Order: sequence, then C-alpha cells, then structure tokens
Amino acid sequence: MSTHRILMLIVMAAVVILLRALPFLLFRKREVSPLFLYLGKVLSAAAIAMLIVYSLYGVGCSYHSAFGVDIFRLAAASSAVVVLQILVRNPLLSIIVGTVIYMVLVQH
Repeated sequence: MSTHRILMLIVMAAVVILLRALPFLLFRKREVSPLFLYLGKVLSAAAIAMLIVYSLYGVGCSYHSAFGVDIFRLAAASSAVVVLQILVRNPLLSIIVGTVIYMVLVQH
C-alpha cells in the first residue's frame, strides 16, 4: 500500500472520529431538550415504517410485482418486522429477522 493511501486512510479516520465525538464534546454539560427525547422515542418506529413503505413501493395487486417479488413472501417478512418492533422495540433485531425471513422464503 502506498504512502498516499495510508495518509488518506488516517485523515478519513480522524475526520470520522472527530465528527462522532464532536456532539459529545459540545453538548456534554447541557440538559437534553424534550424535542430530542421525543425524537429518540419515535424515530425508530418511523424508520421501520419508512423501510416497509419503501419495500412495498411498486408491489402491485398481482401475484408478482414488476420486480418479480412474491407479494406473500414480502407481506410475511414485513408483518414479522412490524410484530417484532411492537413486541421487542429493537429496530436492528426487527430488520435482521425480517431480512432473514424474507431470504429464507425466497430461497425455498
């Protein structure tokens, strides 16, 4: 690996670390705004809803959509994501389990 690439990686790593640490350095002694507390509660569900709407976009009423996606498999995976999000409230777990369910249904 050339010196130029190594320097680029070091600069990029430093910028990422700075960008991630900057909010903690700037706002460490301030009280958290109620708006941010509210957004922390609702953004996970909003992100899940956005992913479901995006995945269902373009799925027609027929058995297969324009992309060849089986609507029943997609509905099963989407409903699993919604149920898990309601029960567990862990977006990462919901997305991963929904993806695994969809991939298993597509493969079999």
